[in-house]
Amino acid sequence: YMPCCIKLGYNGETINRPQSQDPASERKWEFAKWVWKVSVFTYVTLRDHLLSTHLIKSNALVECSRNKLPIDHVLRTILKPFTFQTIYINSLAGRTLFCKNGLAARVWAFEDITVVLNDLHEQYSYDDKFVKLEGENEAHFPIGKDYAKLRKIVQSYVEDTLSLIDFDDTVKSFYKDLVKKLKVTRESGLLACNIQNLQRVLTHLIINGTGIHEYVGHISDYQDFPSLTGAKIVQDLLREPTQSYAINTALTTSTGIIQPKLLDDWISLLDRLPSGQVRSAKRHYADFKNKLVQMSIDIKNRERAIEDGRNTAQAFPFPYFSPERLEAAVSK
Repeated sequence: YMPCCIKLGYNGETINRPQSQDPASERKWEFAKWVWKVSVFTYVTLRDHLLSTHLIKSNALVECSRNKLPIDHVLRTILKPFTFQTIYINSLAGRTLFCKNGLAARVWAFEDITVVLNDLHEQYSYDDKFVKLEGENEAHFPIGKDYAKLRKIVQSYVEDTLSLIDFDDTVKSFYKDLVKKLKVTRESGLLACNIQNLQRVLTHLIINGTGIHEYVGHISDYQDFPSLTGAKIVQDLLREPTQSYAINTALTTSTGIIQPKLLDDWISLLDRLPSGQVRSAKRHYADFKNKLVQMSIDIKNRERAIEDGRNTAQAFPFPYFSPERLEAAVSK
């Protein structure tokens, strides 16, 4: 598909794709595409990455597990890898990144970044359907297939985990507080407090801190050169302004510190569980990890086939949901 026109929101002008080789029309079209790229980059970074992934979903999971589950509770122990350092990371972001006059305010040209985030928060409601266009151009862009495979693996692990616990008042209190903080709507059907909904929500929150965070938060690929995308728009300029590019690059590098990996060995945490549950918990974890390793191998083989010409159906590499590159929880 090729866009036929782009409407610029800041002045209401509609720019049509040039039908002839007219330099002025072609430059206007290139500028319209630049505006589109900056707008998408800004929205995904602020709404999907910072607000949804960090401030709402990861915060809700760690806060509710800390406040509602005893320190030795089975569920809290098993969720530990997926909430590792979340409080520290999000707190640090609040003090340096999205505060008034912070780094994000300097990267983007908003007068007050906190107002923007508050507006986005008002519009936000919980949604666990990450891939909206299932099967869309799957051969070249296998996000739907990879996401579904990762989700199936995580869902199976969550089911095994929940088989170890009773759905008692403690767990019910945890779930009720969780859906409240997530801004779950009645239309989602997730307000009903039952084991099936708990399984669905926990599955999504684990993927949120691993696969989804990697996908919406991995911006270094877009910072290779200033004409690829950026955070500011200057009339008729087809690249990021030099000062803005330098600040954006600083943001990318300072927030790209590697966190513990999903495939790191977290099994020692399970020794804290009651003795009667340790063996079962370790068996479930080993099965979970083996499935993740196999998924990584499958994606690596697919990507190698692109490089050596055996995979001609997929035009571009897509390793972003490979478990071997995923961190266990949201990173800086």
